[in-house]
Amino acid sequence: MPLNSSTGPSPQARAEAAEWLVALRERDGDESTRREFHAWVRKSPENVHAFLRMTAVWEDTGALKSSTAFDLDGLLKQASDSGNVVELDLATAPPVAPTPSVPVRRRPHVGFAIAASTLLLLVALAWLEFRRDIYVTDTGEQRTIALADGSAVVLNANSRMRVRFSAAERNIDLIQGQAIFRVAHNPARPFVVHSGSTDIRAVGTQFDVYRQERGTIVTVLEGAVAVRKQQQADGPAPVLVTAGEQISVSPRSLGTPHSTDTAVATAWSQGKLIFHETPLSEVVAEFNRYSSRRLIIEDRELQQFHLSGVFPSSDPSRVAELLQQRFGATVVQSDNEIRVSR
Repeated sequence: MPLNSSTGPSPQARAEAAEWLVALRERDGDESTRREFHAWVRKSPENVHAFLRMTAVWEDTGALKSSTAFDLDGLLKQASDSGNVVELDLATAPPVAPTPSVPVRRRPHVGFAIAASTLLLLVALAWLEFRRDIYVTDTGEQRTIALADGSAVVLNANSRMRVRFSAAERNIDLIQGQAIFRVAHNPARPFVVHSGSTDIRAVGTQFDVYRQERGTIVTVLEGAVAVRKQQQADGPAPVLVTAGEQISVSPRSLGTPHSTDTAVATAWSQGKLIFHETPLSEVVAEFNRYSSRRLIIEDRELQQFHLSGVFPSSDPSRVAELLQQRFGATVVQSDNEIRVSR
């Protein structure tokens, strides 16, 4: 069966894939379960397709991040390799002399090798189908991504997004983190960013979206966007946010747009962090996105202090030095972390 993303695997294959994902997660290390899974994968390319699709969905919801220990790449490779490929020793293989009246029969293991190679190719194609439009940045890493429609995205550190373009609409799923979107003008194909339960719709504009645990912050740099909650038809109407405005959206409510300093909201793209009377706990969370050298505040009372200033995002030691000078904090530094206490 061809790997066609428009039709997708059958309902039965998807249901079986979900069951296998649960079984492998709960019984990781069980050799019998792995053998049965390998047999199921080898039955059909559709099973491979369904399993990869289900895995991609679970990754997006975060279900695989903390609870899944099995190695997906390893499992699929084992499923492709196990018992399917027999190496051919061409140097010692006896020659076959075909005649017009006697058909030449392939050696059985040649067929197995071809089947295994085909399956492995299908695994690779399916894997690329679901991974090619996912963009990820690590701690301290930023990426500028040119999209197929002429738009551009600056993806901040520790962020993850998926691009889903169709003929009618341009969709971006901001799965984690923060990004600046510079949207190519095309009214016929709306540009929509999905951040949790928040949708941000634009035609030709520039805006920043920051997805946090407590909600989403949208800052408009140019043009305008319509922000709405993903709710029933009788939910609140979309809110128009224009250039120089910012709106905060929590899981329960849609805020009110207010004027903001866009330079502060987007300072991260210039390698800076700007704070104004910001709780130290939030300052620390921001710095730890940009530096592998973690900043740790050991004193709870100190975490409630508010901080203002402009800092290089890659150097948390500047914050620690300020706390030491202003509040008499004790700072202990190592290659991996900076601990601050009183």
